[in-house]
Amino acid sequence: QDGLLSDGKGLRAFDPKQLPDPAWALSIFGGTGLTAYFGLGEIGKPKAGETLVVSAAAGAVGSTVVQIGKILGCRVIGIAGGAAKCAFVRDELGADEVIDYKHEKVGDALKAQGFDGAKAQVRMPTGSIKHTGEQTVSVSLHTDVAVDVQVTVVGEVV
Repeated sequence: QDGLLSDGKGLRAFDPKQLPDPAWALSIFGGTGLTAYFGLGEIGKPKAGETLVVSAAAGAVGSTVVQIGKILGCRVIGIAGGAAKCAFVRDELGADEVIDYKHEKVGDALKAQGFDGAKAQVRMPTGSIKHTGEQTVSVSLHTDVAVDVQVTVVGEVV
């Protein structure tokens, strides 16, 4: 779809001045939040008890996906780069486990967490994770669905 033509019926005006911070209109209530919400809820469709692996978990969309995953009752494994970002994903966002791709081999770390593959993947075009000395790892192991939207993988708990 390239555009929308409407007479306004059925649409609701959004007043960013009613938000605690008007910037929310561009973030959580804008493209960031919509990408996370629909990418996870309409494409990934995780269920309570499943494992949700979120790459770029400290980023705008990824951090939203981590929180939605926890609300849905998923076990969330966040992937981020560096100690500060990993601490943020674990301590502030509530991820159950965090993998530091700068200091860990992602594939090995995922296996150690009991992750055995994905049932669905919703990812960005650049969704693979590279680690020096390790083969490029894409967390889309055994995927049935791949959509280029957000770096998110859903798999079952083992």
